Amino acid sequence: MNLLHGPGLEGSMRLPAMIAILVAGLGLSLATAARADELLYVPNSTKWVNQLTGDLDKASNKPTLSQTDKRYGVASTDLGSSFEHKGKLYFLFGDTNGGGRPKDADVLAWTTSTDPGKIVLEFFRAKDGRWLPLTVPGVRMSTLEVPSGGISINGVIYLVVTTDGDFAKNIMGRSVLARSDDDGKTFKKLYDLSTDKFINVSFLSGADGWVYIFGSGKYRASSVCLARVKSADLGTKSKLEYFNKDRAPNWFPNNEAAASVLFTHDQVGEFSVAYLPPVKRFVMLYNAGAPRGITMRSAEKPWGPWSEGTVIFDPWRDYGYGYFIHLPGPDSRWNLPFRISQAKAARADSPLAAVTRLNGALDVFWIVPDAALATNWANPRVDQAKWHTSFPLSPPKAARAGSPVAALTRLDGQLDAFWIGQDGAVATTWAAPNVDKGKWHTPFPVTPPRATRAGSPVAALTRLNGLLDVFWIGPDGAIATTWADPKLDKGKWKTPFAFTPAKAARADSPLAVVTRLHGVLDAFWIRPDGAIATTWADPKIDKGKWKPPFPISAPGAARAGSPLAVLTRLNGALDVFWIGPNGAVVTAWANPKLDQSKWHAPFPITPPKAARADSPVAAVSRLHGVIDAFWIGPDGAIGTTWADPNVDKGKWKPPFPIGPAGLARAGSPLAVVTRNNGGLDAFWIGHDGAVATTWAHPEKRARLNTGPENDIGGEYGPYIMARYTTGTAGQCRIYYTMSTWNPYQVMVMRSDLQLGAPAKKK
Repeated sequence: MNLLHGPGLEGSMRLPAMIAILVAGLGLSLATAARADELLYVPNSTKWVNQLTGDLDKASNKPTLSQTDKRYGVASTDLGSSFEHKGKLYFLFGDTNGGGRPKDADVLAWTTSTDPGKIVLEFFRAKDGRWLPLTVPGVRMSTLEVPSGGISINGVIYLVVTTDGDFAKNIMGRSVLARSDDDGKTFKKLYDLSTDKFINVSFLSGADGWVYIFGSGKYRASSVCLARVKSADLGTKSKLEYFNKDRAPNWFPNNEAAASVLFTHDQVGEFSVAYLPPVKRFVMLYNAGAPRGITMRSAEKPWGPWSEGTVIFDPWRDYGYGYFIHLPGPDSRWNLPFRISQAKAARADSPLAAVTRLNGALDVFWIVPDAALATNWANPRVDQAKWHTSFPLSPPKAARAGSPVAALTRLDGQLDAFWIGQDGAVATTWAAPNVDKGKWHTPFPVTPPRATRAGSPVAALTRLNGLLDVFWIGPDGAIATTWADPKLDKGKWKTPFAFTPAKAARADSPLAVVTRLHGVLDAFWIRPDGAIATTWADPKIDKGKWKPPFPISAPGAARAGSPLAVLTRLNGALDVFWIGPNGAVVTAWANPKLDQSKWHAPFPITPPKAARADSPVAAVSRLHGVIDAFWIGPDGAIGTTWADPNVDKGKWKPPFPIGPAGLARAGSPLAVVTRNNGGLDAFWIGHDGAVATTWAHPEKRARLNTGPENDIGGEYGPYIMARYTTGTAGQCRIYYTMSTWNPYQVMVMRSDLQLGAPAKKK
């Protein structure tokens, strides 16, 4: 339906303003607490199936099954409201273009397919062999004037179309009921249905002999009302009865003004209603802007009561943007961000830790509102690399306020996570894929209580053949550590000890550690004078004793609250990153093969004010010594820059954002890993408390980036295809068409629903 009918707000706005709306509208649900018998959306079950219309499936870059342009001249279209007629599933498409037809004409199609993944569309042909426009004599059918809903009764097709549209004002003015006696090839007008509450409609044939007509009024600014009529009387307008939930009797003959809304959510435009036998519920789908996405409601009776709304498709969460919906971004090398947890998953002060293991699997850790440590994972070889449902791996109240989290992988994919408990002890838990079916073990402390000072960071690493080292800052400001070796004392943790003098670290000092070469350890922190300090220990020198600390920068190099990140690359080179007093990201480096391993003078890799006041810093090395550094900018965007020793003499590139502004909430942490052949994955916490991520890979195709460069994509028009519903008692999978703007086509989607609370996945 082109810009206005397709994306609504998106069509009239450019990228910066639209991104602000998207970021602000990342809510998951309108729902409050659900009833035990309520129909619920199964989290993370929404999947894109394929592109139904057009010739090129933009997401897969493969031909569509129907080849609608090549075969019929249908180049682009939207909607796809469907109904059954004589054993075929009919589709009503709006504002269709191509084939030499007038702009934004409409068309009817059908399929005999019983497989929702293999729908092949057929169209009526005109004399020139191209598609035959759907017309109703005497009714204008142009832009924003479309077929809304249809139904088959005793071999006759009844159809509602909208007309009197005003593209400039985003108005659908009137709906008309039409009839076809030749299977949809031609129609004739019966009567004007509505200019008020039943402009867009969805028909439903009840087992009680009534035809139920659900309707929305002002376009994308109204809620849904209900009417009914005996199937034999649909052609007579005066036979319609309108439902009012607040008055008795509830049905008012021939009185549209008496119709009351079934629920209040004044954003409904395109929508559909179907009855789902496996769950014995009526289900309604519609698009909305707040919360953004496709909303689902359910009821046991057509008149309700209808449940609260739940978003079953969110273009960020459900792999829409960047996969089959276009969103132009600041840098097309990075895919679009999406959430890997529910909203409010991370408590206000939650940290983040991320690791990669085995063949590119990802594990992310954070602290939930009840102070338990939680995790989520994705494996490129399991479930098409989709993220699973997050779960706790410690009891509630395991982590004290402000606790950090550190995580690592070792040996054959074992995971170890560390945090600080309520008593100030450093605690840990672990899971190994070859032990106890990969279950996480009971957490235990590796230090005595009160080993850490308030606000202490935690850092951990693995070296040699699975040896573990953990670091923190003690109550006296000294840097302390403990270790465990699986080959010594049955892997028991040793007595903690400090390896710096007291007061070595300033009050807000972070801590970063790395291992290099043959088990050498390097630790970094910020001194009370604002200088970056370090020390090291080599198992082959002085019996592995730690050396006296020394500064690698001048005093005052790090601003208050500055983070630290360190990495090693090539043959033992070290790179350290922090934020300077002017808000620039700064680095220093040392290489054992250059200048007798001396540290070089620190220098900025970003302009001043690149990092916001509470910004973290993360850095990784990939491929052949390439460095990538990350931070959060003043606008809440994730910023990055990189340097390659084989490109431009290793000079740092100009910084750029990897996603829209406003993605990261205040105080958000940042975790980054590299995996496979140079892929990058970044993680942060959004404004809604959900853990989010984005990724880039030098060998993978970048995100969907076709279409008008500054026009953001959008989703709308969810129409349930009831014939494809599958399921058993209490649960079902629904299939529905969903239109997208940019690309301007119709997609096939699926989602799972279940009565009662869906089982938690682990």
